[in-house]
Amino acid sequence: PAVWDFYERLLAICNDVCFHDGRWELVEVAPVDGDPVSVRHLLAWSWRYADAIGIAVINYSAAPSRGRLKIPRMAGEAQPWVMRHVVTGEHTTIGANDLSESGLLISLGPWGSVIYRVP
Repeated sequence: PAVWDFYERLLAICNDVCFHDGRWELVEVAPVDGDPVSVRHLLAWSWRYADAIGIAVINYSAAPSRGRLKIPRMAGEAQPWVMRHVVTGEHTTIGANDLSESGLLISLGPWGSVIYRVP
């Protein structure tokens, strides 16, 4: 039942108009604290559709990995982002300055992943 529930949620995410019809971009992942090894295991993508942004990040290794996502903000964006983890429903808020200056900090366990949706 848990696996069935996970894939039902994942397929619903795939049908979201942002992920389905949005403009796809590869996202740059920068090292945290000068650790060039950990960041190599993270892959990140974003999709933009109207005012919505989708972000997916995976750690494709058996080791924990950390990095900062360099997600370009759209012109005129000054409000903090309230990001919803679409699998768990948890919310994270990141300030406009934090996002543009240092990037979105991502820390994933082995084989971990996260999918966010803004707004």
